[in-house]
Amino acid sequence: GKACAAGTDCQSGVCFSGPCVTPPCNCTPPCTCQQPSCSDGVKNGSETDQDCGGTTCVAAGKKCALGQKCSAAGDCASGNCPGGICVSVNTCANMVKDGDETDKDCGGSCGATCGDGKNCCSSGDCVSGVCSGANCPTTYGTCQPPSCSDGVKNGNETDQDCGGVKVPDPQCPRCGDLNKCLTGADCQSKVCAGGMCQAPSCPDGQQNGFETDVDCGKGSCTVGCCATKCGNGLKCVSGADGASSVCGVNNSCPSPPCTCQPASCSDTVKNQNESDVDCGGICGSTCAEGRSCLVNADCSTVNCASLVCGPFVCNGPGDFTYGLHCYHFFASYATWQAALASCQSWGGSLATINSQAENDYLWNNYVRSVTYTWIGLNDISAEGTFVWANGDPLVYTHWYGGGVPINAAEDCIIMTAWHLDDGMWTDLPCSSGSSAYYMCERG
Repeated sequence: GKACAAGTDCQSGVCFSGPCVTPPCNCTPPCTCQQPSCSDGVKNGSETDQDCGGTTCVAAGKKCALGQKCSAAGDCASGNCPGGICVSVNTCANMVKDGDETDKDCGGSCGATCGDGKNCCSSGDCVSGVCSGANCPTTYGTCQPPSCSDGVKNGNETDQDCGGVKVPDPQCPRCGDLNKCLTGADCQSKVCAGGMCQAPSCPDGQQNGFETDVDCGKGSCTVGCCATKCGNGLKCVSGADGASSVCGVNNSCPSPPCTCQPASCSDTVKNQNESDVDCGGICGSTCAEGRSCLVNADCSTVNCASLVCGPFVCNGPGDFTYGLHCYHFFASYATWQAALASCQSWGGSLATINSQAENDYLWNNYVRSVTYTWIGLNDISAEGTFVWANGDPLVYTHWYGGGVPINAAEDCIIMTAWHLDDGMWTDLPCSSGSSAYYMCERG
């Protein structure tokens, strides 16, 4: 009741104009020292901590909270006052290292509850499952942070040391087959089904295993390989991976992976419908003697025997040779198209003439004494652009009158039979009633 200017003037520590009900109670003179109360914001009277504990406050229902000071269990709301501090009845939450705990409120009977850097005696004390350097009871170890090489499934891993978000170890690997996973990103195979990483298969919509691209290519596989060949433009490491059997430009892949290339007649691989590597079949080039063939036209010798190109043969009835070529003069009338078909059935094409000597030989020995004779030259595809029926380049001509004939209605070439014309060439309609003898050639 005595006059005061501040709480420090009073034994109770409370200087106010009346009882303090809601701290802080600041004095506006005139003030007097007040009796202790359980709501004045000051530890006074019999209180064991500010406004709690002690006979008066306990009687008023104000017991101390966890962590506040106490003299007896009755001072604490928890009813537990070991060492003068109110603590939880649960010793694993009393903010005190007690019992068999290895650190405050963790380890021992409290289980794997110690965080990184806390004391531990075994891996079972640590949230990470990793306790390093322990020699209990002499020396505590330290709980280690999770890593992808600690032999424990911890952190964000989906299985031991694999999978999950790669934190804190960015090198944490993908999980192997039958390990646990959450998504395909957790698995080496990139396939997670039913919470388990699946073995690579073909198809599974992923590039995995030995595949060189998604669900295709065998790579370095030797057993149980993906049988699907990769299409053009997909990745490969060798020709065995691609449908065309061509990996890389000219089938060369010095720095895999490379790209599967379309089949061609210069890719050093037997593909398409070639009878041998880059010859026969669809290819314009014929196969040399000893190489594989399906028909005579596949061979440069025009002789396919037992699926192998044999030596040049020109011994059929009426056949004759000039150089390394076989010829047959058909002394019967046919249109140019019919003559071409007949020559192809014989195993060749209408004759291709590449020199004055060849022209002279054919004219003097066969054409001169009979009648007009079809040869293979024509401009059917483009007027004025002459090509040989077998596709050979045009390197020699012997035009009648010295000039190239230009007549839209006459696209196919004959060798004349007039005695004074020296086997010159001129044009006639390819069909529509135009018929002539014809000269076939192969080889």
